Amino acid sequence: MSIEIFLPLDLEQYLLLGERIVFALSSLLNISALYCLIRATPPQHTSIKSYLLIIQATVVLTDVYFCVLFEPFPVLQVFAGYCVGILCALFQPTIVVVIGSMGASILLCVFHRHQSIVMRGPWVFSK
Repeated sequence: MSIEIFLPLDLEQYLLLGERIVFALSSLLNISALYCLIRATPPQHTSIKSYLLIIQATVVLTDVYFCVLFEPFPVLQVFAGYCVGILCALFQPTIVVVIGSMGASILLCVFHRHQSIVMRGPWVFSK
């Protein structure tokens, strides 16, 4: 039993347009978030400012990676997908690297915040 899935070119173009509109809005929000992190960080948050900058940088990289370089199209009827971006034309990309770096930076921020809250006891890992 084979299932034939056809995605018209017009629908693909509309999906690309929608993805690019979301990318433009996301870029504006990323720029405003970076501005606030760099210029308007309160003095009491300077200890986690570098971690927040790393998280924001990985969010920007992930956004560019998915919306510009990769441009995926999910085909939900068969739980599959394909891509039409620049990276897909050159080689098959590894999504795990970008998502993993974002997860690692979030974990580092949470770990640093946890260690700044915990002052004593068995959960203190840095002296």
